[in-house]
Amino acid sequence: MEKNNKKSKINEYNIFSLNIQLFSTIAVIVLLILYLFKIVSLGVLEIVIGLTLLVISYNNYWVFRRKGYTAIYIIVGSIVILVGILTIVGVV
Repeated sequence: MEKNNKKSKINEYNIFSLNIQLFSTIAVIVLLILYLFKIVSLGVLEIVIGLTLLVISYNNYWVFRRKGYTAIYIIVGSIVILVGILTIVGVV
């Protein structure tokens, strides 16, 4: 019995979003290191982490066709971005 492969093929349209995910993940790693040396604030790191989670949710839905985790990534990413903005403003 053959399995139905739901993954879409990588093409020039979705390779862009995969590259954005790669670069935003690298940015999170770099900002985390800079945060550990007290060069950048926690709010900036939280916003970039939230944006990375939103890009991951987009890729899960359109590229990898895994719709179960998409809602979780969107909710957590939005909350992290909101907390990051509130941290920068000084509310939290």
